[in-house]
Amino acid sequence: MIVPSPDQRVEKLGFSDVKAWNMINEVYIACLVLSVIYIAMGLFEGALLMMEGVLIGALGILLLKETSRAAAVLLISICVISFSNSMVSWLGIVDFGERNILLAFIGIWCSVRALKATLALKGAPTVDDAIRRLLP
Repeated sequence: MIVPSPDQRVEKLGFSDVKAWNMINEVYIACLVLSVIYIAMGLFEGALLMMEGVLIGALGILLLKETSRAAAVLLISICVISFSNSMVSWLGIVDFGERNILLAFIGIWCSVRALKATLALKGAPTVDDAIRRLLP
């Protein structure tokens, strides 16, 4: 059984913590703006957009408070789903009611920046991290 040594460090990306915090702050503001836009559009087009707006806003707040990599990954997945729904509606295959491809693409771009910033702050998770969490 392999037990990691306590002095092992995770590998971090090549920019400073201040820049990473600034990126997280910018993503937080962008998530709140996207959330307000989605909620406002949801008043006219349906509850699906309102739920997306609430989820994006909640993940933006969670990202700012906890700097969570999981929140960044969930934000990416929600924005990718929103982008795919928008593309399918725009092409006329199925009508989900949303055709806001630009907003979904902005959400994807912001969420990728959020993931990059959280990886810069906390480092990429490794197998050693998982072993440390499982073994006492």
